[in-house]
This record gives sequence, C-alpha cells and structure tokens, in this order.
Amino acid sequence: MGVVKAFLLLGMLVAMIDNGFTATKGFMPNAFEGEFVQIQKSRNPRKKSKEVPTTIYYQKPRNFHMHSKTESGQDTRYICNKETTWFYSAPFTPDAKGQLRTGDSSKFCYVKIFDALNRGLKSNSIYSVKKLAERKYELSFSKEASEELQFDKVELAFDDMPLNFKNIESLTMYSPTRKTPFILKRKSIELKNELSSDLFNFKVPENTETEVMK
Repeated sequence: MGVVKAFLLLGMLVAMIDNGFTATKGFMPNAFEGEFVQIQKSRNPRKKSKEVPTTIYYQKPRNFHMHSKTESGQDTRYICNKETTWFYSAPFTPDAKGQLRTGDSSKFCYVKIFDALNRGLKSNSIYSVKKLAERKYELSFSKEASEELQFDKVELAFDDMPLNFKNIESLTMYSPTRKTPFILKRKSIELKNELSSDLFNFKVPENTETEVMK
C-alpha cells in the first residue's frame, strides 16, 4: 500500500476519535490537533520498523489534514475539505518537482464516513466490535465498507481509563492489499472548538506537477 492509500486509511481511522467514547454522545470532538508516530514495519523481519512523525488536524464536518516527514526527507501531506482532496509529496531537492494529486472530495476524501464511526464501541451495520483484551478492541468492517475503505479491521488499544480518545495508545490497521499492519501511536492530542480554515485548503507551490484524479 503506497503513501496515498496509507493516508486514506489514516483519514478513515481518525474517525475513531472520541470525546467520551460512547455510542450516544458525540464520538468526535468538534476539532483537534495531535502529534502521532506512524510505525512502518518492514516485510523483512531482520529490518527495524520505521517511525515517522505525523501531525494530524481534524474539524467537523469533513475537514482533515495530515503531514508526515521521514528522516530521509520524504515530506507528504493529505488534505481534504468538503470540496477538494489533495495528496502532495514535496521535492527532495530544490531543483526537483513536487508531485500533487487532486480530486473531488466526494470520491477521494473518506471523512464522509466519520458519522458512521461515531457509534463507538458498539456493533452496527458498518462494523462489528470485539473485545480482545482489557482495554483492547477490534473493529471488523462489513464487506461493503471494506471494499470502499481498502482495509478490513482496526485494533484500538487504550493505556488508561476512561476509554476515550486521549487514552488511545495505538491504532493498528489491517489492509487486504498490505502484508504488514499500519500502526499509528499517539504522542499528544489537544481538543479544539475550531481550527483555521487555512489548514484544510492547499496552496500549490511553484514547480509542482499536478495530476487530477478521476
């Protein structure tokens, strides 16, 4: 699974953010900004996992921004609002060109399913919930949802009570197109009432090659 698919996957998983982690109250805060670490495991068991610092911003409804940068300098952003989605990879050197893919958010921004995931740790038509251990749960998506989202299940691990987003230790994501799981670990999270709309729009830098997704 490439960077774009990984970003789509993460965009979906941020939908699990909870202000109280109940099925009856809002499962998502109005907005948040958080620092995370992506754990990228190698298919080769002899190689160490890579840890990629990642910053995520979210605001209801359907506004999402994720920025990741590896030690080698790979700098990528996934941004979407109600109208447009952008996938941007910055150039490695000043004389290189950045790569941008852009498309209609009705097709390429999966924040639209956040409302369904507001149901929290309660089985529903989108996913079933199974308790794996103390403070660890598995969400298995329906066939239809799995085909749309490109992943089958998600494991949520909590490091403290109550079971709310600030106490989510990690998200482990399993995709049928990826041999190793995609892991996101929380470092810090700050809930907000509102974020700047500038975070959910993308100003295309000069020297950028653009592709329109259809």
